[in-house]
Parts: sequence; C-alpha cells; structure tokens
Amino acid sequence: MCGFTIEQAIACTGSTAQYIDWMKWIMAANDPALLHQVIHGHADIFDAAKQVRPMVEMKAMKAAYKKLTPEQRIAWAAQENLDVVFDQVIAPAGHDEQRAEGHERPAVEQAR
Repeated sequence: MCGFTIEQAIACTGSTAQYIDWMKWIMAANDPALLHQVIHGHADIFDAAKQVRPMVEMKAMKAAYKKLTPEQRIAWAAQENLDVVFDQVIAPAGHDEQRAEGHERPAVEQAR
C-alpha cells in the first residue's frame, strides 16, 4: 500500500496497531470517498473498517478461488452447503440484478 510496516506507521503517526489495522481495511477497499470521510473526521474509522472489511475479504476469496484447479473447486464445493450458498448469495444477487435492470417479474410470476 504505502511501503511502511505497521511499526513504522505507528512510530510516524503516534497511532496504535488497532488504528493502523482499521486503516488497512479502508485503504484496501479502494473507496476514495470513504477514505476522505475518515481522514476528515466525517466517518468513524472503526465503523468504516467494519463496513468494508467483509467485501475486501470476499475480493481476496474470489481471487483465491480463481486460482483453484477444477478438481480443487469441486472439493471446495463438496465441503460447502451449496443450498445455503445458492439461497443466500446466488438467488438474491440475481434478484437484485433483475431489479436494477428493471426486469423484476411481478410477485405472482415469481411464486411459480
């Protein structure tokens, strides 16, 4: 990110390891607006880090998944509860995408 170790960042800023860790998540989110809000005191650093950390972690997981061989992907899928993955991730994402595109089906059609 910026070339400093955590220890160097603490020494240069008079901060704490926890504060530096929170800032690491904000920087990794690559959201200039959020970074601006935190730096200028318009957003709490802890709340901001808590907000972006899951998405940053998911991006890392996605990158790791892409590196798996087909056999490794099958082994991973066999270990997961695929019904939960589908019900909690894939189906809602498809629904949100349809809504964003203005293609949401009427509730009666969805029930079928």
